[in-house]
Amino acid sequence: MAAALGLIPACSSNTDHPNQPGHNEMSFRWVAGPGADLSSSDATFVRAFIESQTRYMASGDNSSLYPGFTEANSAVKLSTVTTAWRRTQLMGLAEITTLPDGTGRATVCEWWNKPSSPGFAYLYYTRQGSFPLPDQRGPSVRPNRNVFGHWTATKENNTVELGDDYQKVATACQALTPPIGDFPSSDATVQPPVPGWPS
Repeated sequence: MAAALGLIPACSSNTDHPNQPGHNEMSFRWVAGPGADLSSSDATFVRAFIESQTRYMASGDNSSLYPGFTEANSAVKLSTVTTAWRRTQLMGLAEITTLPDGTGRATVCEWWNKPSSPGFAYLYYTRQGSFPLPDQRGPSVRPNRNVFGHWTATKENNTVELGDDYQKVATACQALTPPIGDFPSSDATVQPPVPGWPS
């Protein structure tokens, strides 16, 4: 997803306390549109998948993947980049849709460290088997256990692959743009996560 959205994530070394924002290279702060609920099982899956994928892109290290990610990823190719920074990544979950075949489709948005046109993409995933854990929030920047349930991501469509849905998705993400005061003052700022993960 990070590649699909155009994000160039941070590289960072391992730390003594990887679950605390003061000891981690990256945190994620999410906002939700009227068609999404950050406390739902769907949001847990999407947040964990996108965050985990972004961290892997930053490090190229399998240890950066969240518990259960490998089993939850059936088709999305992972890649890495070499640009390094510490950062807070602002993300949006504009909408979650259950398609006629039961597949989930999430509309995901991202912003840089200033209000600007967001990046956006669709993430598709199965919704079969045990559900991801709902109501995941807390002070940690990453989960300490598998929160994916038995669901799996099957496809991502990035900005240039949205076809006729491009303008609809762009409008939905633009409407979610956080206030300017919510943007970090620099790439090196690591703010507490929202909603975060239980410690």
